Amino acid sequence: DHWAIFYPDAPVALDGSVAFRILHESARNSRYMVGRFAVSLAEIPEGLLTLNSAKDLIAAVKTPAKKRSKKQKQLLLAEYQNQDPDRKRLSVTVERLESQKSKLDAQAVTTMVMREGKTMRESNVHLRGDFLRKGDKVSSDVPAFLPQLPKDVKRDRMALAKWLVHPDNPLTARVTVNRVWMRYFGTGLVETDNDFGTQGSDPTHPELLDWLAGEFVRQGWSQKKLHELIVTSATYRQASHRRPAPQRVDPVNRLLARQNRIRVDAELVRDVALAVSGKLNRTIGGASVHPPQPDGVYNFTQSKKKWNVVEGPQKYRRTMYTFFYRSAPYPMLTTFDVPDLSATCTSRPRSNTPLQSLAMANDEGIFEMVQALVEDELKREEKDDEARLSHLFRRCLARPPASWELSRLQEYLEAQRREFADDEKAAKQVAMKNPKSAAWVMVARAVMNLDEFITRE
Repeated sequence: DHWAIFYPDAPVALDGSVAFRILHESARNSRYMVGRFAVSLAEIPEGLLTLNSAKDLIAAVKTPAKKRSKKQKQLLLAEYQNQDPDRKRLSVTVERLESQKSKLDAQAVTTMVMREGKTMRESNVHLRGDFLRKGDKVSSDVPAFLPQLPKDVKRDRMALAKWLVHPDNPLTARVTVNRVWMRYFGTGLVETDNDFGTQGSDPTHPELLDWLAGEFVRQGWSQKKLHELIVTSATYRQASHRRPAPQRVDPVNRLLARQNRIRVDAELVRDVALAVSGKLNRTIGGASVHPPQPDGVYNFTQSKKKWNVVEGPQKYRRTMYTFFYRSAPYPMLTTFDVPDLSATCTSRPRSNTPLQSLAMANDEGIFEMVQALVEDELKREEKDDEARLSHLFRRCLARPPASWELSRLQEYLEAQRREFADDEKAAKQVAMKNPKSAAWVMVARAVMNLDEFITRE
């Protein structure tokens, strides 16, 4: 088999017919002629058609289209794609885009996910807790003393999830409403919020617990409606003042004759100061940030860590967005009893230590909030010290000061003015922007350091 492909030096304009002249010279036999042959014309770019001596490709071309095997079709398609100039151009673009995608994939954060296996894994009792010593074979099911799963349902995680929130299951709703109640009153209706079994405490108000759980389910498991139901109740809206008669009968207030005084959670301590100062950044979502903290805090941890303090509005984000090292948490959070985040915690202990008062008085971030509060207060129209003190007090504690409290604040303000009048250097350290406001900074610092400032009455 012989063939040739010719490309003209210049484009040929077709006007209906094309003439070819072929000169044949044979040194061995001048009378030998080529014989019959076929001529084909094609309007394709130069280089698209090439002579390929591959036997498989030649055989595929000779085979009629309807009789070609799957392998021959793939071979012809690959050869065509290799010669197609448009495809070559697009292939370069595809390779570039795939390279960019690979780089982006490498930067993406990945996580492990669970997937149901095709077959259920066999499970056994571990004799004396040793997983190598297999005891009786066990199967998936729910506790016998609670409502059971339908017999025709596969015992998998989906069945368990549906069972947990089924209206007939009395446990999930009760545990949930009890923990919400605990957030508002300091102690749940069942004191052992992590143990509803026989070793746990009995509920102080069993009928109330039942009703709240039922209402929670009837309201479509809406946490928002549950919170609204509790905070609008007369029980929650009580004052926390102690009265002699209930105090004798119920010293720890388990029967809720009054509201309980509760110090806010660790994250809210700084948030309260941010809100009062007017600096709180209310943006929702986003990456963690590094707010101010004392220099050298992480010098004594297991590995020295960098803490690059963020600037701008991000500096005043809610404390829940604070970057958290598991081995070395943000110091102010640990001071106010934030739990260990490496373990599940259903309730937080609350302590009352001198270190907490020192943190509120001297923490760099809190002191910046004090300065911002004074700067904002001095912009107000009040010229009278008494009016300004009353507004500052009301802004921090959400109530007007008593006459004796206002009198003490005025005395303290005058005392601080006398001290800073004799010590200009100290005044500049306390209030760099406006040294004349140093006395007011000290007054605001004292108010924000009151126990009432971080305590819900």
